[in-house]
Amino acid sequence: MTPGDIEDPDNQPPLKAPGHQADFMAGITGNAATMCAIMGRKLTGRGEHVDVSEQEPVVRTGSSDIVSQTHRGQTPSRIGRASSRPLRAKDGLYTVQPDTYDHTWPSFLKAMGNPEWAKSEMFKDRESRQENRNALGSFIEEWSRNYTKDELYQLLQVQSHIMYLPVNTIEDAVNHPQYIERGFFVEMDHPEIGKFKAPGSPYSFSATPWHIERPAPMLGQHNREVICDRLGYSKEDLVKMRQLGVI
Repeated sequence: MTPGDIEDPDNQPPLKAPGHQADFMAGITGNAATMCAIMGRKLTGRGEHVDVSEQEPVVRTGSSDIVSQTHRGQTPSRIGRASSRPLRAKDGLYTVQPDTYDHTWPSFLKAMGNPEWAKSEMFKDRESRQENRNALGSFIEEWSRNYTKDELYQLLQVQSHIMYLPVNTIEDAVNHPQYIERGFFVEMDHPEIGKFKAPGSPYSFSATPWHIERPAPMLGQHNREVICDRLGYSKEDLVKMRQLGVI
């Protein structure tokens, strides 16, 4: 399912997705399932066991391809996914899918000023545009290099309702007006590295607003508080634990 320019799937293997996707998907799914079980308990008074597979949530991410296989007997090719390859704007990359739907193609042409090259038989319908996607991408890129990513967003997504997505860098994300307006990134002061910004809470509550109390602790910073003050060991015990390598 790797997107990009795939010409020979047999000799160009899929790329591994970053991180541990099965763990991530299982966690998200388990969280949603648990909330449903809790709501059910509140409504019915009966609790229940929640069973979450690590494999099944990952398989669900390819649901449209599975339907193609089970309903039509078609095994989707990774070659067909190349239409989503990033294109160049004046200040970075973006993705757009003008070859996917025939009903949006006229709107896309209008946004580009109805260029002459679009009259070619190479781009007359969805199939021909996908077949000639590299040439199509080159023509579009020649036009889009005159605009910034934000200008393209306004022109394509907002005004023309074309599926458009800027490829943001980390710097773009940190300085994005949406996150700034919502106060998503919070500034913290760490004793080791000083002041920095980090993602805040991905949710908000009207009655109990979220705020950060302290940065991540240093290694062993709270040993005395936990071991002596909370667990009741003496300061001498703490020294022995250090000497023995227990902590």
